Amino acid sequence: GAARLAASHAQGSDAWHAGSAGVLLLGCGFKPPKTALRASSTVSEVVRELEGRGVAARDDWTVDVTDFLEPEYLEAVEAQCSKLGIACLRVGGYEKAARARLVLTNPDLVDASGEEEIKQGHAVVLYVEADFANSDPLPNVLDNIGISLDKVGDIRLDGGAAYIALEPDAVKVATRLLRRALADVRTCEVLDAEYEPEGDLQEVQLVRIDKRAKKGKSLK
Repeated sequence: GAARLAASHAQGSDAWHAGSAGVLLLGCGFKPPKTALRASSTVSEVVRELEGRGVAARDDWTVDVTDFLEPEYLEAVEAQCSKLGIACLRVGGYEKAARARLVLTNPDLVDASGEEEIKQGHAVVLYVEADFANSDPLPNVLDNIGISLDKVGDIRLDGGAAYIALEPDAVKVATRLLRRALADVRTCEVLDAEYEPEGDLQEVQLVRIDKRAKKGKSLK
């Protein structure tokens, strides 16, 4: 079956192997992106780069996870991966996420281990309660504390609450520094994976701020 086939293709510490519970990935669980995609890249440039990464992941029986991408990039990459027999799964931190990461791998690995297992652990949602009216825009705040926007998924604002999708390795920095970078932070914690974020979807891009009119709380 697929599990035996995966085992026969296992190579090195990044390879998959068949176990009693199915197919498991050794080590950290996925092959990280080789390079960050430039924010200024065109759709065709992103498709070309991720096509190459997807082919490598398919042929090497590894898993490659992209940065967060806008919907138009996601759709174009998914269409190309479908033509080339590359498994391409969206992970955005919640079911109806607009921005998402793509998990690229061999389709037989998905069949053997299950889609949910492969998608697990690549995106989380941070729940923050703060005075956003007297804080800088969240994309600016995240960038200022060292979290690049390609590590950020959807941002939703619901009054005094915000839902921020992030790559898991950005959560520690976010939970520690957002308390200093935002005004009157009351809560900053990882949201339960089963909860669907609410509120208005925000543009994930830097905003030019008039420093003379700035009322936000500055970092100390």
